[in-house]
Amino acid sequence: MNAKFDATGLNPRVFRDVLGHFPTSVALVTAISNAGEPVGMIVGSFTSVSLDPPLVAFLPARESVRFAALRTGPTFVVNVLSSDQESLCRTFATKGNGDMWDGVQWRTSRTGAPILTDAMAWIECEFFTSYDGGDHQIFVGRVLDLGLGAPGRPLVFFQGGYGRFERISVVAPPETDLINQLRSADVARTELERLAAETGLEAGAQAAVGEELIYLATAGTLKDEHPSTHVGVRVPHVPPWGSLFVAWSGDHVVERWLGRLSSTPAKEDREAYLRTLEWVRDHGWVITFHSDEPALEQAMDELFASNASTPEQQRRLRALIESTGPRRELHQLETGRNYDVRLISAPVFGPSGEVALVLRLQIAAKQLPADQVIALRDQLLTSARNVTAALCGN
Repeated sequence: MNAKFDATGLNPRVFRDVLGHFPTSVALVTAISNAGEPVGMIVGSFTSVSLDPPLVAFLPARESVRFAALRTGPTFVVNVLSSDQESLCRTFATKGNGDMWDGVQWRTSRTGAPILTDAMAWIECEFFTSYDGGDHQIFVGRVLDLGLGAPGRPLVFFQGGYGRFERISVVAPPETDLINQLRSADVARTELERLAAETGLEAGAQAAVGEELIYLATAGTLKDEHPSTHVGVRVPHVPPWGSLFVAWSGDHVVERWLGRLSSTPAKEDREAYLRTLEWVRDHGWVITFHSDEPALEQAMDELFASNASTPEQQRRLRALIESTGPRRELHQLETGRNYDVRLISAPVFGPSGEVALVLRLQIAAKQLPADQVIALRDQLLTSARNVTAALCGN
């Protein structure tokens, strides 16, 4: 007879890590509280329970304040989120209830509960019963109505991070925005090859899609380096990264960019970020130095060398990006000085005046004289203008 296993000494961190290897769906459960206000909470525990009668369930934390407010309504709606709604998911997972609904489009179900306009699917329920689940409750709802919404790929939660479903047997189509950016990168291909040949450096094109920066194309390689594997790599588009994609945009895009920070920036940091965007608009280029972010540079090298990016790797990268903070001093290059330049970047504009791509030169040398950096910058700016002209039909 086997001895009974004692789980009282289980390490909570190990428990979460192991269970985190089971991917779950992500849904937003919504209701109208007894105060007449819309309330919502993100759950990763939604599941179907029974067909006859039609039952579903989710597992809120026993002490959840949001669930307590949600429970005061007579009915609720489970909104199945798509991968395009990660930003909305993060908003509902972190902000106070009053801020969560700003800009969210929704309509009411038959019983008055909120249905998100862009949800992939929705299930309207009445509260049916609940069971004890340790530090959570097992809450069961009886389905009253349901329907399909906007088509898309579901948002999933895996290893503590968000991701999306990808089919194995059939090549999944890329995002619509990415298709447009890929076409732009194709236009830039000849110019990238010319720039790489002239400079002896790696020239690349990057696009901003959703909350990510994606490497779309490269030409050439750094001396003494292996052939580039940057294409297809995605990194978080979180401040201070990606300022070239934001600098010429409206206030709402700037606020969305700043809103991706894990916490609201202090007033002086916010002002520094805005000064950076103003400087970028005035000069039209950005130089990144090796000394600015050595830990981040190492993390990027690891990302490029790996075959896949895990949520844990992305979280670490995001934290490192944020830790660099806003640049306090931005100045012109001074003749006679040497600079440890890592990247020089410049924007490519599309027909509507938007930043369609960012062209980049990656530099391996630790120190370059200012006049050489300026010459490389000017070559990059010329290439960016040429690609802009090609995209705009000039």
